[in-house]
Amino acid sequence: MAPRRRGPHRTPVLTVFVALALLAAGCGASKKSAARPPTPTPTPTPSVSPVPSPTPSPSLGGPSTAPSTAASPAPGGGFGGLAVPALTWHTCTAPFQCSSIQVPLDWSKPTSAPTVTLSLIRLPASGAKSERIGSLFVNPGGPGASAVDFVRSIQFVLPDSVLRRFDIVGFDPRGMGHSQPISCLSGPQMDAFLASNPAPSTQADIDAVVAADKQFDAGCLAAAGSAFLAHIDTLDADRDMDFIRAALGDAKLTYVGYSYGTFLGAEYANLFPTHVRALVLDGAVDPAVGALAFDAQQAQGFDNEMGQFFASCASGCAFANGTNVRAAFQALEAKVTANPLKVGSRMLNQALFLDGVADAMYQPAEWPTLASALQAASNGDGAKLLGLADEITDRSSNGTYDALTSAGPAVDCVDSTYPTDVATFQADAQAAAAQAPIFGPAIVWSSLVCAFWPVPPVITPAPVHAIGAPPIMVVGTTGDPATPYPLAVSLASELSSGVLLKHVGQGHTSLGQGSDCVTNAEATYLISLSAPANGASCGNGGSPTPPAGGSGVSAAYRPEPRTRPSGTPRR
Repeated sequence: MAPRRRGPHRTPVLTVFVALALLAAGCGASKKSAARPPTPTPTPTPSVSPVPSPTPSPSLGGPSTAPSTAASPAPGGGFGGLAVPALTWHTCTAPFQCSSIQVPLDWSKPTSAPTVTLSLIRLPASGAKSERIGSLFVNPGGPGASAVDFVRSIQFVLPDSVLRRFDIVGFDPRGMGHSQPISCLSGPQMDAFLASNPAPSTQADIDAVVAADKQFDAGCLAAAGSAFLAHIDTLDADRDMDFIRAALGDAKLTYVGYSYGTFLGAEYANLFPTHVRALVLDGAVDPAVGALAFDAQQAQGFDNEMGQFFASCASGCAFANGTNVRAAFQALEAKVTANPLKVGSRMLNQALFLDGVADAMYQPAEWPTLASALQAASNGDGAKLLGLADEITDRSSNGTYDALTSAGPAVDCVDSTYPTDVATFQADAQAAAAQAPIFGPAIVWSSLVCAFWPVPPVITPAPVHAIGAPPIMVVGTTGDPATPYPLAVSLASELSSGVLLKHVGQGHTSLGQGSDCVTNAEATYLISLSAPANGASCGNGGSPTPPAGGSGVSAAYRPEPRTRPSGTPRR
């Protein structure tokens, strides 16, 4: 479903790098874009280049290490006759180690299909060998954000107690990051695509948006081919992850996923419930929610967060000039829509205006930056808002884009079903405007790109139950604009062993919100497999508060797991 990735206008929302950058910068005004997280040491580390073959590439920062050999047969089951390889790791700027693995493009033909090379990274456990529990996979979201890059900044995310006991492992799913990334448009073409009308009203406007979406889709088909696009879905990524788990020698999977990473984790549990050791799903996406229904929820989430921003400006934001803040914002948006602001060789139009505003909705710490950018725009200077838009769209200063901008829609369009008639999008956009006037139309129209996608969807929206899995921890933040809290509630209730932890706060996911309570609860669960009481809540204190009337007993002890409805199509 497209908006798992997007904000108001074809923009990535389901990554945690915004929060990560704030942590690394001490919550300063500057932050990194999704594919360029801060490095964990004062000396910048180079990005990892894609590995073109299973033969280890030369070390990027030190001598090679000994290979890690997987158990045989593979822990947790077989792979259709496909042998589990031994991974050879090489240092890629100490203490990180990098490797690669080949996986079949089509898992229904594991020994005969063409292969895809995936890039891997790990940070070895920092504690004594006797403390080590195993591997901990992490995914920052997207779809399309690089888990390899994310691991390089993982000490800003996970506490020392976890880093001491687990090797932190990241892999870039097929078509993303450093794993044969796809690129659907050139930089200038992507500029035009992202600047197209976010809320078309006339037939001419709609025709222009349709043409832009079809050009993007054709570019993806030309760049990647139909076979690759048909197997870039989350279920194939989950099968890849299970293969990597086996290659690492782990009998079961321990995993932390944020945003879209919760979708990846939930679907993994549904495919391989007995392969799960522990899953933390923070900033939940519910696989049962259809694409346009998600659009509507997300639009309300962003508009609600804008309401909080307007309230924070009550004491005075210069762009409002003492008037009603919401009215001043709407007037400024209308002004930019009618007369885009020139910024060098580029223009800040309505689409990029909304992207810049959405970027600041991820973290309340960014609201002063947004207020300053709006003030500058009211004075005719759109540079600050355009800079925020470039962060959320992953545009580099040289005019190129990260793989996230292409891979995101490619995954979204096969991960859910979409209407194929433009009239449905038009009607849904109008309905969304009534509930979320700022972001509603833009979010709905951003999904139109999937109406013309050249390959059919793989996943049909349906609840995932993961029957037979141990407790799965689902964390939802009450003021999350991108993955609204009700999605965490529904996902936790649908999972047969779901355990909901409510984080009372603002911003996307619990990351970067300063909640020791959430951090402690997640660490305790990952290390000792002790989940909090189902429905417990966290503020910024140290311990979860049990739900009212709750027994304090984890949802792991529900007596009778539910079953998935028969006939649910899943590959």
